[in-house]
Amino acid sequence: MFSVRFTDEDPSEIKEIDHKLIALAKRWHGMPDGKHIRLVTVDFNLAHAARAQGVRVLNITDIAQALKLSLVPGEEAAVRIAHVGRERSQGVGYLVDGTMIVVEDAKDKVGLEVSVIITKVHQTPAGQLFFARLQ
Repeated sequence: MFSVRFTDEDPSEIKEIDHKLIALAKRWHGMPDGKHIRLVTVDFNLAHAARAQGVRVLNITDIAQALKLSLVPGEEAAVRIAHVGRERSQGVGYLVDGTMIVVEDAKDKVGLEVSVIITKVHQTPAGQLFFARLQ
């Protein structure tokens, strides 16, 4: 079960918003039903600061990354080529989760769904980028 509470409680002695959220989570954690309190955020810095102070955090960005499709070199995938790439005769497509796949020799396949073999996986700060060739 998951429940959400909204409050207008404001620890006025604390000025920064992130610190207020952490203080409230720590305060509520000490209440009789508070052992399951989590701070839910998409803010990396807030999540890091809260964890450093012992507050349990659900980072939505981490959850989204964990749910992204994971492919490895040699694996097959189907992708619709959305547009031409920057180099050579590349085509670019996207998986259902938004992950980009750059496909060699697919410039003339724009608008078509093609079968590809993953050749390389590149990790970026924003997530994974896949390179592939036509099957």
